[in-house]
Amino acid sequence: MWLDKARRHRVLYLFLAVFLVLSSRFSTTEAVQFVDGVNPPTLPREFRGVWVATVGNIDWPSKAGLTVPEMKTELQKLIRSARATGFNALIFQVRPACEVLYPSSLEPWSEVLTGVCGRAPDGGFDPVAFAIQETHAQGMEFHAWINPFRARHHTARSPVPANHISVSHPDWVKQYGRYLWLDPGISGSQQHTLAIVEEICSRYPIDGIHLDDYFYPYPEKLGNGKMREFPDWKTFESYREGGGTLGHSDWRRACIDHFVESLYGVVKSKFPAIKVGISPFGIWRPGHPEGIVGKDSFETIHADSKKWLNNGWMDYCAPQLYWKVDSPGQPFVPLQSWWASQNFHRRHLYPGLNLSRAGLGQWDISDIHQQISATRMESKALGNIHFSAKYLLSEDEFQTGLQLRKGPYSIPALTPEMSWLSRGAGAPSPPRVQVRAEIREGRRGWLIRWRPDRRYEDIRQWVLQQRIHGQWSHHVTGPRTGAQFIPSEGNAVPDLFCISAVNSHSQQGQPISILLSH
Repeated sequence: MWLDKARRHRVLYLFLAVFLVLSSRFSTTEAVQFVDGVNPPTLPREFRGVWVATVGNIDWPSKAGLTVPEMKTELQKLIRSARATGFNALIFQVRPACEVLYPSSLEPWSEVLTGVCGRAPDGGFDPVAFAIQETHAQGMEFHAWINPFRARHHTARSPVPANHISVSHPDWVKQYGRYLWLDPGISGSQQHTLAIVEEICSRYPIDGIHLDDYFYPYPEKLGNGKMREFPDWKTFESYREGGGTLGHSDWRRACIDHFVESLYGVVKSKFPAIKVGISPFGIWRPGHPEGIVGKDSFETIHADSKKWLNNGWMDYCAPQLYWKVDSPGQPFVPLQSWWASQNFHRRHLYPGLNLSRAGLGQWDISDIHQQISATRMESKALGNIHFSAKYLLSEDEFQTGLQLRKGPYSIPALTPEMSWLSRGAGAPSPPRVQVRAEIREGRRGWLIRWRPDRRYEDIRQWVLQQRIHGQWSHHVTGPRTGAQFIPSEGNAVPDLFCISAVNSHSQQGQPISILLSH
């Protein structure tokens, strides 16, 4: 039965609309075919972090006083070396003391940049904004690393400006040997550091906030077996005069406990998607587990890191297990297992490794490989963080980065999903893909282009996988719209190409699979 003219137009418009929707997602040539039901190999889920230490110009910048273009070049090289090595997260020190590497309303610029505390880099350069941009462009996570209570590092040489905490609040600051230190027992000190955390979290699109192992300072030796005492007796006396009953050491631990719990609460209440990570000293107390000897972080720096992990006051824990696998007093595997046994809330465990030992030739790189293998054998551990980034650079005479890239990090990995943070978030949609035949430099092939399905979709990475002669290769890129040319002639021509998206919660969407005919 013939349709009347108006109905024919409606059917035509409907057909055209459906065609446009489909063609906008899948645009192709006759030489290729989109296929369903293909399941490329699943990439490993492993946190591969690297610390970038700015204190004392350890990793970046290489020295104070570089020009802005020099600083940018160094940082780009460092980040790209980390990605090329197989790392997927940067733990970047944005606050090495009460001096910062970004324009802050609370603290002065760090002298590690210009050589002068309080002096900003030229041209309004914001190193943290630039580092985040470059890190995310490489498809890596960016974690802002702060030192919570160190006020001034012993390597600092320039005078402090009027807005330095030692000038604006000298009553909060204590001289300890060559250092200045915020007194953790003073409420104002804690609130100031929490304000810094809020400033960073509210200003930048970071993936995590990270604390290192410095709370109270590590004791300094005075000679004759004596240690320098941290000068907080007046603060403690005020606590006791106010009715406090704890002993000095227990009170110090209670101060740090309160700070850690408060920090986690502030971040989760205001910035719930941002991860909170802590990297405590690798030994909680000697004898835990049995046979362990070494510094007592519970007593010396008053860090009850076991309690923090037991109570879930962090999203990941990275104990610094900086000893060899077979170290007689600090064996890696028993220590790692002990930390795993304390993880009552099933947070993520990423043991910290001392990459510098291999980078300086003190260890063989195989020692690091053994530790990575040991971590992979521990079911409750989900990756590692390495100290530090400069040992990944190609000039490293011991080829530390190259050996990791060829060895345990030869296949890229996605960071593990934290289910307690990603509830309610859905995996990203398959991308929109366009394929067309093309000739480049005399070679025939296909140009594959892809972009997000929706304009403002949360996409952090693209996973590209291709099958050549039955073997799969894998590549992870940043979030920008991508394109890849695949030759159709030669010995290494794929017959299948898959593209999938990963969001900021590390949730991976379904792939678009393209069958390439030859």
